[in-house]
Amino acid sequence: MKKELIKKERIFTIPNILTVFRILLAPVFAVLYFDNFKNHYIYAVGVLLLSGTTDVIDGFIARHFNLITTLGKVLDPVADKLTQALIIVCLTINHYDDENSVLVYLLILLFAKEFTMLLGAVLLYKSGARPSESKWFGKLSTVMIYALFVSILLQDILTQKYISVTVVNIIAIITGICLVFSLFNYYPIFKEIQSGEYKFEKEHNSTDE
Repeated sequence: MKKELIKKERIFTIPNILTVFRILLAPVFAVLYFDNFKNHYIYAVGVLLLSGTTDVIDGFIARHFNLITTLGKVLDPVADKLTQALIIVCLTINHYDDENSVLVYLLILLFAKEFTMLLGAVLLYKSGARPSESKWFGKLSTVMIYALFVSILLQDILTQKYISVTVVNIIAIITGICLVFSLFNYYPIFKEIQSGEYKFEKEHNSTDE
């Protein structure tokens, strides 16, 4: 019965198409960001905003029009993590020589957090369980990550006239704290799922954060 349901499941839904589009926007951001013309930073910001907008829209459409698919559950977090990883790598490379920049440490922390979350998800799937829904602390980390992205891009556009390295570092440190806070709060949920005591909420398009 399950196999028949999977075969009938639609793949080319609007949310899935938007998610694939978001994945394709990631390299577009990189190309624009490393372009020799400073004005292209503005276009890079536009791509970032477009990516974030499609993320919100595809989740809304999937939930409200019952278009949640197995493929969407996989693609959505992949698109999020790929976009975040690529953008922070680009920003770190460009600002590596900035005085007292903490972006390198944040980059290491982000990859460590995501690797840990991925490892936990694999262990759950192997045991026949699945990861929990996205929680508020996970969403808070995402908001802080994008706030950091925007602050750095504004710094690039304004050539540090209004946003100093110190301000960016403060935002980066807060983001790092949020990442650690998120990881430690997901751990007890992971243990509850392993023991079978966790009660899943109403299903969402994204299962990881």
